[in-house]
Amino acid sequence: MGIYLFILAFTLLTVSGCSIQLRGHHQDDDNNIKSRLGHLQVGGDKKPANVNSVKGNISLDDHVYAQTIESVSGSIALGRGASVHAVETVTGNIKVERYATVRTDINTVNGDIELKRGTVIKGDIRYQSDDESVKSKHQSDIPTLFIHNASLVEGNIYLYREVELQIEDPELRKKVIHQRQQKTS
Repeated sequence: MGIYLFILAFTLLTVSGCSIQLRGHHQDDDNNIKSRLGHLQVGGDKKPANVNSVKGNISLDDHVYAQTIESVSGSIALGRGASVHAVETVTGNIKVERYATVRTDINTVNGDIELKRGTVIKGDIRYQSDDESVKSKHQSDIPTLFIHNASLVEGNIYLYREVELQIEDPELRKKVIHQRQQKTS
């Protein structure tokens, strides 16, 4: 019986043009893809509304369109020319390949962000704060924001915590706004 389910699932994914490789996922009637544990890879001509993972990485292949991409504990990778509405993760890295577009914001707490050549972010980039990141004294705990000089961030870059900045375009550095909260006694 198990082999028949595998063949059926493989056939459906092949025919639909969508490559979703994961364990323990659920796709609902509104075209949302969710996983509690496992890697999600979305490809082909699939246009999911939202892709959510609690503990696992999310990869969108080249030229894939999606709404919101969210991960609690996992990295997010957007392929070349991919287009999404918003990207958010708590402890994972975000890598945006060449010529990809994020139509609103990128949000993270502890992850590195890497924007390759030709990336367009139409909203803001935000590094949120949490109590642990504010208390961190280890250099390895400080996330890195790398933005290639041929990338565009139309909004601002809000830093609510310490972040290592590797921004190649001097004009883009002017959009960095430090919002670190001071502790009160």
